[in-house]
Amino acid sequence: MPPPGWTPIRVSLNSARKEPYEAYYRPNGYEFADVVASIRAAKASGLFVSLNLLFFPGLTDGENEWDALNDLVAETKLDFIQMRNLNLDPELVMKLMSGFDFGPCMGLANFLKRLKKNNPWLGFGYFNPYLEK
Repeated sequence: MPPPGWTPIRVSLNSARKEPYEAYYRPNGYEFADVVASIRAAKASGLFVSLNLLFFPGLTDGENEWDALNDLVAETKLDFIQMRNLNLDPELVMKLMSGFDFGPCMGLANFLKRLKKNNPWLGFGYFNPYLEK
């Protein structure tokens, strides 16, 4: 087995909450709880875990989304978040996400600043970080 932290995995999320995640991904044969269990198992095995966070302004940066993501990061101690634009028709996104309470928005800069303050080990970027052997 490679040294701890060497082998990376990346998980894509549009939300750290079950309902918005499943509305977007429409999982077949798995559910959001399985995704979280995979993150836990990877971290327990010493793997470097990165999230592709599919960001949509006005939704992802809502207080309720931040609370859920902060809880996930704090609990699993995942390592890195790659910010990705949710490149999807905005009208379709709003239709898929209608009915979910995202809470008041804080903007991307505040969203990241608060996550980093609560989880100082957490890295952010757009590309995979270099992991030395």
